[in-house]
Amino acid sequence: MTHKRPASGKSGPPCRPPLSNTNAVLWLQEGIWRTFQGRIGSRLLKIEAGLRGVAAHGNASGTVTAPTPALSFQLHSEWQANRPGGLGLIGAYLANSLRPTVAYPYVVLLAGIVVWVLLQGTE
Repeated sequence: MTHKRPASGKSGPPCRPPLSNTNAVLWLQEGIWRTFQGRIGSRLLKIEAGLRGVAAHGNASGTVTAPTPALSFQLHSEWQANRPGGLGLIGAYLANSLRPTVAYPYVVLLAGIVVWVLLQGTE
């Protein structure tokens, strides 16, 4: 797809490629996905510990108590109880989006888009 300047002959700003919007949306979506993975991962470790009959955490006196098997299978009720509020989730999404392993490909793509826009401006 070729981006053209206005036909009026005026030298307007270069057209912004639609990839910049797509890139930003995908970057944030990956941050949301990584947040979900982190939250569900910690809960799955507790479930596995419960299934083994060993508590994931000791109580206040330092003794380890084994949960009942039924508690081990309560995946979503505990997950929901530990869910942060709206602002907390947004903060977690942004923090995960800025992790180097998540940000790397998107920063490279955005740099390519910036170079493309700058080259369009020199024509």
